[in-house]
Amino acid sequence: MLPKMSKVHPMSHPEKVCEIFISHSAQDAEFVKILGSELEQLGLTVFASSRPADVPSGDWFEQIIQKLGEAQILVVLISVPSGNSMWVGFELGFFWDRKGRDSIFVLRHPKSNIPSPLDRLQAKSITNLEEMLVFSRKLFSKLRPQDTFDASSLRMQNVVDKATEMQTKPPERSMANFTILLENAQWEKITSGDGYGTWICLDDVAFQIKQNHVCDDMTSLVTPNWLLRFPDISYIQYEVNLNIFGTTIQHLKFIAADGHSYFVPKPLTDFESNDVPVFYWIRDSLALKVSKIISYFDSMFPNLESFADYCGIEIRSE
Repeated sequence: MLPKMSKVHPMSHPEKVCEIFISHSAQDAEFVKILGSELEQLGLTVFASSRPADVPSGDWFEQIIQKLGEAQILVVLISVPSGNSMWVGFELGFFWDRKGRDSIFVLRHPKSNIPSPLDRLQAKSITNLEEMLVFSRKLFSKLRPQDTFDASSLRMQNVVDKATEMQTKPPERSMANFTILLENAQWEKITSGDGYGTWICLDDVAFQIKQNHVCDDMTSLVTPNWLLRFPDISYIQYEVNLNIFGTTIQHLKFIAADGHSYFVPKPLTDFESNDVPVFYWIRDSLALKVSKIISYFDSMFPNLESFADYCGIEIRSE
């Protein structure tokens, strides 16, 4: 049993400088949310990219690099999903090079394998309450050597309980999981020699979004009304494929408009009683989830909403 621990008086951190950076797979976001909350009960400042408030807007890559540079401690969560994460490996290498191994704490799920070089560090099991309390105490002591650790302020049993629910089988490679990763994971674009882009999920490289060959050159066809507002009314339609291990599981159509100034999903078409076409997107559709990753705009219309407003394209809830 661990000895009884006395109370701590957390220090205030008005500027919210990141002290602890939690490196993890997006598929472990729910566990990290609870772990981060408990560490914050100790008065520590925590950053985790899967928590929406931690990366509210802007360039997520630059914000993550900034937080990695600020952090005094890197907590690496090794789980079954994180074994497929390029991003966890990048964060580890970036931090280790700058801060060294003594500032890295490793947590692991017992069903996971610890890769090198993390196998040189002593990892604590997230399903073991005593080990998680030891982890918390050592983490606190490194950041607050003058203060007294108080275990009574923690609900670490909640963290351990959540750990027992974590994925312990190889990651599910399905359309449902693809949708989750579109909303929660980081994606990196790689441009091939032919000029087309492939976006790779950094949390599981089996998932990719590929901008495929040009479907049709639409310049010779009737131009939809929503494109007539641009100086260049020509447009090109592309096929965008969602791939898992190179197998396409979903086809989408995107359009490059106004001389490739904008790249957006092809709108759906509805017809009113007088046969006037109405163009629209569905807000929570797969196409708009993909659009958040691969679409591009300019300073005049910086996002899909402003683009839609200008073009008269509706964004419907259903």
